[in-house]
Amino acid sequence: MQQQSQQQQLPQQSQQQQQQPQQLQQQPQATDDQEEKDDIDEDIEDEEFIDEGQRFIGDLLPDGKIKSQETDIVFASPSAWAIHCKRIINPEKKSGCGWASVKYKGKKLDAYKNTWFKKRKQEQNKEIEVSDDEDMEKEKVMMAPAPVPRIVIKHNVIGSRAMNHDPNTLIESTAFSSMGKIQPFLLSMSTNAVLVMDFHCHLTTSEVVGYLAGHWDVNAHNLAITHAFPCRSRLADRELAPLVEADICRAIEQRHLTLVGWYHSHPFAAATPTLRDIDAQLDYQIRMKGNSDASYTPCVGVICCGYYTNLWLLLL
Repeated sequence: MQQQSQQQQLPQQSQQQQQQPQQLQQQPQATDDQEEKDDIDEDIEDEEFIDEGQRFIGDLLPDGKIKSQETDIVFASPSAWAIHCKRIINPEKKSGCGWASVKYKGKKLDAYKNTWFKKRKQEQNKEIEVSDDEDMEKEKVMMAPAPVPRIVIKHNVIGSRAMNHDPNTLIESTAFSSMGKIQPFLLSMSTNAVLVMDFHCHLTTSEVVGYLAGHWDVNAHNLAITHAFPCRSRLADRELAPLVEADICRAIEQRHLTLVGWYHSHPFAAATPTLRDIDAQLDYQIRMKGNSDASYTPCVGVICCGYYTNLWLLLL
């Protein structure tokens, strides 16, 4: 009888053991409502301070300040809030700023600070790389070889003109006084005309050209240059050149002026005429000479080189 009772108890115990895991599986699990509630609580807890097992919660305001949910006191920085919380826990204990004990969305402020410093360092490295590239470009510009100085020779060295002479050869100019002659007329130039020529010649490192206009007094032999008209086209642009010259001609007529000369630039050479400049100047003087003294109009040639030492030269 005892053996039968023991055998009956054993099956009962095994049945109880089989029922235990079923009871564990049937334990209630967290519902969706409970999870949403936890998420809401996490959103409300903008910042938290934990020290000695005590937890303080504060709201991070848009201006960066922190408002304590326990006391409604607004603190200017996380350090001020942490010091206040430490004083509540242990007023007699001297402690640091408590920055490492403050968390924002479950992450310590030190992590945010390190991330910001790392990002800032990367930006500074990029700025340094850009500045280095700019410095390299400046060095390349500064290290560019200077133009080779061109030799200026005297006109008597040329001798008889020949086809093999380089038209870009610079020829030394001679003053009337050195030849024992008097300047044929008095010349004056307005500052407005000088400014326009100088500005035009500094707009580009290529050679530019323009026309000069003013008034010619036959009786007083006085030539007044009052205006300069830049040619707004490249020297090699033969299609646009006639249109530009026609516009300049109309502008001179509208101002009741007289064409009295031309100017051009030597960007990287001395203000000295070349053989080509001398030939062009002679051709212009012959065209403007006229058939008699009454119809004579002088022609002045001006050379400007703003990127060289000698800035101006007049060809009469």
